[in-house]
Amino acid sequence: MRVAACLLLILTLMLPAAGEPSWVLIDDFEGRPYAWRAEQGLIPEVTITRQRARSGKRALAVTMLRQTENMVRASWMTHLEGITLSPESRLRFRIYGSRRAQRPHGGLILIEAGGRQGGGDSHWMADIPAEVYARERWQTVTLPPVREFRQPSWSVDADGRIDLTRVSQLLFVAQQESEPRLARPFTFYFDDLEATHVTELKPTVVPATHEEKPARIRPKLRGFVDRERAHPAQVTFADLSGWEVYCHGGMKATLERSEEEPLFERYSARLTYSSADGSGWIALRPQQPVPIQGAFNAVQLWVFGNNWAWVPDPSTPPVEIAVTVRDATGEEHRVSLGTVNWKFWGVLHKLIGADTTEDVSHHAWGGDRDGRLDFPAAFTGIEIRNCGNREPRVLYFESVAFYQEEAPKLTYQPIPERLPFPTTPDTILPSVLAPVRNTLRQEGNAYVFTCAGEGEPLEYRYVPETGSLSGLTCRRGEVSFRPAEGAGLWWQVGKELILPTDNRLRHRLLAATVEGETLTTRWRWSLGRQRLEFTLTLRAKGNSLIHEWRCEKPEVAQLSLGRATGLVDGKVFRVPYYTVMGQGGAGILYDRGLFASHLIDWYVTECSQFYGGIAETSPQEVSYTGGAYYIPKTDGTRNPLYERCFLTVSPHFEEVLPNLPNPLTPLTAVLREYLYTHLGGIAPDRFDTWLRQLREYRKYGIDKLLVTQHEDSWTQGGDVGQGPEEYTMTTEGPPDVGGDAKMLEYYAAVKALGYYVGPYNNYTDYSPLGKSWAEENVTRLPNGEWHRAWPPTHSIRPLKAAEMAAYYAPAQVRKFGVNTTYCDVHTCVPPWGYVDYQAGHPGAAKMRTTFEAYGRILRLQREAYGGPCFSEGVHHCFYAGLIDGSYAQMGLPDPAGQPLLLDFDLRKIHPLSADISMLPAAYWSENEYHCMAATIAYGHIGFFPFSNVAQSCRYFYLMQALQRRYVQVPVRDIGYRDGQEFLGISQALPRGVNARGQVRVRYENGLEVWVNYHPRDRWQVQVGGTDYDLGPYAWVARDPSGFLEYSTDVEGRRVNFVQSPEFLFADAGGKLHDFGPVATDGEVVLKNEGPTGKRLIAIVP
Repeated sequence: MRVAACLLLILTLMLPAAGEPSWVLIDDFEGRPYAWRAEQGLIPEVTITRQRARSGKRALAVTMLRQTENMVRASWMTHLEGITLSPESRLRFRIYGSRRAQRPHGGLILIEAGGRQGGGDSHWMADIPAEVYARERWQTVTLPPVREFRQPSWSVDADGRIDLTRVSQLLFVAQQESEPRLARPFTFYFDDLEATHVTELKPTVVPATHEEKPARIRPKLRGFVDRERAHPAQVTFADLSGWEVYCHGGMKATLERSEEEPLFERYSARLTYSSADGSGWIALRPQQPVPIQGAFNAVQLWVFGNNWAWVPDPSTPPVEIAVTVRDATGEEHRVSLGTVNWKFWGVLHKLIGADTTEDVSHHAWGGDRDGRLDFPAAFTGIEIRNCGNREPRVLYFESVAFYQEEAPKLTYQPIPERLPFPTTPDTILPSVLAPVRNTLRQEGNAYVFTCAGEGEPLEYRYVPETGSLSGLTCRRGEVSFRPAEGAGLWWQVGKELILPTDNRLRHRLLAATVEGETLTTRWRWSLGRQRLEFTLTLRAKGNSLIHEWRCEKPEVAQLSLGRATGLVDGKVFRVPYYTVMGQGGAGILYDRGLFASHLIDWYVTECSQFYGGIAETSPQEVSYTGGAYYIPKTDGTRNPLYERCFLTVSPHFEEVLPNLPNPLTPLTAVLREYLYTHLGGIAPDRFDTWLRQLREYRKYGIDKLLVTQHEDSWTQGGDVGQGPEEYTMTTEGPPDVGGDAKMLEYYAAVKALGYYVGPYNNYTDYSPLGKSWAEENVTRLPNGEWHRAWPPTHSIRPLKAAEMAAYYAPAQVRKFGVNTTYCDVHTCVPPWGYVDYQAGHPGAAKMRTTFEAYGRILRLQREAYGGPCFSEGVHHCFYAGLIDGSYAQMGLPDPAGQPLLLDFDLRKIHPLSADISMLPAAYWSENEYHCMAATIAYGHIGFFPFSNVAQSCRYFYLMQALQRRYVQVPVRDIGYRDGQEFLGISQALPRGVNARGQVRVRYENGLEVWVNYHPRDRWQVQVGGTDYDLGPYAWVARDPSGFLEYSTDVEGRRVNFVQSPEFLFADAGGKLHDFGPVATDGEVVLKNEGPTGKRLIAIVP
């Protein structure tokens, strides 16, 4: 009886109290099938860990990452699997905090698929108490019922009610803002997520079938004729007997064997799927697990996709694909392969580690629960998520291969020891407008670097206290501030980053020596038993303080350039084309009459990546630059630190701009004369159409064009100009237009018109569909994974890319006789965009390897084609002169709305190359003159529009004679009108005068260009003794030779006029207008053709 009573008491204690809901375990990170990741993707800051767990063996470790100097942030999320919440549901979880936390704010967000107005997802949020993040013990956090969750202001639900049948994901967010010394990354732990009032959902199971008769069969792609698999496939789909489709949530799906899209073999599996309410996911399971012989560390899955990443289609979300395997102990493993964001065939690849705690995309549950992959294992299925399209969509699967991937051993062709860039050992050192004398003196424990030029001297005062640049003071007259507070090394000690300001760090100055005007300091940092020794050297040249950092021990993870403090009215100016620290990553600091820049020398850097960090915290403190990351190679080691940096302060804006020490393009004569145009399309007769149009333009005297093609010059047009074949590193013409024969005919005909013509190419997008494909050539990320590029391609190792260019560029010229080219991507991505981290390979984990390889590629193509090579732009400042021109994408948001700020482009980039328009087109909007006015103000060449004859002719004649007079001509001065007079940029920028948009650019050859870029105001100017009334986006230009051009509105219509030795062009806008030399009511050209001949061309709209 006593035993029975005790058992009854125990059972009573275990039961929930009357009225208390029962809690259902959602995830304990070892026994449930939930995959977690960060909001921005699978990154190693959200990981399963054995270091700390509340129950069982594992928990989730979440690291708050530094986003800015003042902010750290983390997010972690998962899909709901097999359950639905109710309005009464409550969620609870456990958190183990960190003392470093400074009251982060945030909470749990329920993501309702398709709930937002306009069709996007809506969000419902409950707060997590801030104090729990700072307590270093396990705490239980219980949230209110779901019905009490609120809508954030940035996500408004369409009907204002949460639809829990469509809540597909849980998202946790924590964000902390604090002063920089407290904004340190930290890790906390998360475990045992539970919920009440949940409903379990059973999947619908549908057997696979074999299609009766294919609707069509695509011919085998050229890259797969006689091609063998790189690895034997354990899973193919010639026989789907016993396969089943598990439809979770609102999914409906069928799986059929299909021969519509052959690849290596005749058959693939066609999955057709949809979800009426946008919820759910799919699992494809074979009848029995498929044994995988031996150990493996990699998997490949060939997938035929249904969307393009760069053309987002809300009706077809990019699916996430995972494979599942069961290991020898019965533990289930899900390995995410990533998203399918392409159409046609592509390959998903993933390295698989034996330990799931080392890989955020590898999740395990059940079995022995140790989170390790025990061999032998067996394939159990494919899972598809983010597949909530309402209408049916189709994917094809061709094969799955598990195999052992070894570190590739490659040989490279000899790499040039000396390159023609940089052209000076001073590299990017800013120039000075007048001579400057530099001296160094010691005052007590301070070292003072003086830059004495015109006006008051500039002083940099450095006190060696911590081995950082904190406390470095810049002074000119009565103005002083600290331009590099916090600048210094970030030391990696184990898994922790130690900043120079860490109060646990001991700093010891080992030596300080002066040689001439150079100070060299040697430092030792200590943290417990850990030691780090490094050298910091400082010297002044011009108005710059050059600081060099060297550390032989490969433990430096980052060099920060810090921020400016001690300001009075500090602000940061974003400068067009100034993408030297990434897009929007650096600006020009201004305070009390002084400008400042702070940059790292990309010609000598040993780092992996630059990063930017503009943040205007207050008028007294701003971040205006970034720093450099040293990212580990595939073997976990870093490169030793070496950086040379330029901190420049001056009252003159021009004196803080970096130089670009590349040789200028030798094709100036061509670039001045010819307008650029770029053609791409999808129609099978597109090349015939373009040729007819070009011949029509030629009749109207349009005789100087550089005609380049897009991807469809090598692949079928598809539906966006990119088809199912490779579009780079090939010499085979697109099959849909007639292949090589059609392209030979087209190129010859265009050249016969007197135009330059050439194909598309790039040496970044390495296609698995191409004949040149070899897995060992793919760039490796630090974790050894393949680096994905433009879908469905991967990036090619930069050193191999240079070898490919050396082969394919001459081969294309020999075969097709082309004489120009558009080389996409290279000047768009920054030099750190496609770094190869493969340990043991030359230049591994160094952005300079990529920069130098791309520079060689661009120059090589110019030589091979015998004509200009153009690229995509944004980061083209790095490659000015190495490339002949790029699309002049300025690297700032809303480029059409940016005020004119011409000086960096005109003074630094313009002398070296000829950039195109303001974007990859002729116009920003229907107002064609808006973009043209900017193009002319910045000194760019024209992007000839394929439009109606009148508009195309107008653009050509307005741009051609003008650009031939300013392309690569040095600028004498740039004036910004303040209403009464012209100011230089140093006076105009602080006062906002440049935003008025009324500028005058005078070139060394005597050309003057006046542009009214104001959207509403008019501007009366006198040029050469004649008055001109310039309306919005209007201009006038003249030179001493008698050249004259103006374009403005008169009586509500646009009037355009060009008078040059080459031609006279008049456009009256539809009403009779007397231009002096000619009167017309239409658009006419009088061309000089030979010593005495003239040709009158009437342009009919």
